[in-house]
Amino acid sequence: MPNIEILAYLPIDMEDFLFFCVNGAPDGHGGWLPDKYGRKKTGVFDWLYGREVPEAHFYTSRPEDPVPVFAATVQRPETGPMPWFRNIPGFEELLVSDGQVGMASQFPAAGLPIATVNPRPDLDQQFVAGRTQFEGILTSLRKTGQGSFTAEALRAALRGDAGTDLAALLTAIK
Repeated sequence: MPNIEILAYLPIDMEDFLFFCVNGAPDGHGGWLPDKYGRKKTGVFDWLYGREVPEAHFYTSRPEDPVPVFAATVQRPETGPMPWFRNIPGFEELLVSDGQVGMASQFPAAGLPIATVNPRPDLDQQFVAGRTQFEGILTSLRKTGQGSFTAEALRAALRGDAGTDLAALLTAIK
């Protein structure tokens, strides 16, 4: 039976958050901005590819909902916990972390802060396309030998691990 985790977060700004999920925090020069620990902010999707997550699905609240909610179901390869907050470089900067999600005047009724959370097939498709590309690179590495880098080096760079250079690896892949 797959090990499925169900996650939910409250983005400060949904549009900025979703951009980060797919693209990370580009530095404008072909790389990614570092976090305070020197890890690259490669984004949620690359971090998931770096963990070799086989399946993920994404959900968001409606734009008119007073509380923006992002949720995901992820088939995790690990058996133990994998906290996103601490492990995805730059992730926590985009989320409500103090528990303050809005004012009572924003809600239609005290019991209805979130009207709906809808599936996002567009994000699901982007995730699958990126994962397919990543798997193709790994297959190529296995067929042609390790080349100038290893599969583990690529996974570490996708996760944004300190000391890695995803931009250089992507150049080598091309």
